[in-house]
Amino acid sequence: MRNNTLSIYDSYHKHFANTAVQHKLISDNNFTYVNFFRYILPIIRKAKPKRILDIGSGAGTLSLLLASQGFNVVGIDISMIAIQKSKLSAKYLNLQKRIDFVSCNFFDFDSIEKFDLILCSEVIEHVINEVKFLKKVRSLLVNNGYVIFSTPLNSAPLVKLGITKTFDNQVGHLRRYDKNNFIYLLNSNKLYVEKVIETEGIIRNSLFVFPILGFIVKFIRGPLVRGLTLIDDIFGALLGFSDLIVIAVKQ
Repeated sequence: MRNNTLSIYDSYHKHFANTAVQHKLISDNNFTYVNFFRYILPIIRKAKPKRILDIGSGAGTLSLLLASQGFNVVGIDISMIAIQKSKLSAKYLNLQKRIDFVSCNFFDFDSIEKFDLILCSEVIEHVINEVKFLKKVRSLLVNNGYVIFSTPLNSAPLVKLGITKTFDNQVGHLRRYDKNNFIYLLNSNKLYVEKVIETEGIIRNSLFVFPILGFIVKFIRGPLVRGLTLIDDIFGALLGFSDLIVIAVKQ
């Protein structure tokens, strides 16, 4: 099973995501990561964690940004291709002293020191045993440490239309979550939810779900980012959102 999973995500980074070495950091002018800058980064800055674990770090984009902000980061991913590219990116950006990338299955990962904050951005929906995953996450957190999740909603407009199955299969989604069920799942595993944010309307979601529209994203810059995000928020409020951000704490 592990080798099969590994081949799936290596294939994803090689063929679907076209993961490459990053020669510059993302900014809030990047439409792909606008919600990270709007919702997640302010929470991390306020928490001021000494050590951050980025689970499923992929190409290392968020880990690299956080390291550049002065945080000490460990990024882990099952894909060796993704980790190789991430290490090269860290070297190019001169961030090796603040960041460490590790290629491994999360369940095999161990650390003598615990983390003040764990980031699980679009990860838990890929995990077969979600309860085992959450117990592992909790074991790696300090007391009163934070974990930030983002995960796709099963109430998304495109899901209701029945047109996300191909995308979900391509990216390895095993499930999407109901908001209330996800909150209950975390609370019942002693990760107590402090804040919940629904985000990503049908416009934004469509740009990532449909490959034919994907090329448009790289042209969305400057005022277009703010304008399209505002319109997408309106559609989200009217039709429903596609993604969930949840901040929880270990007590």
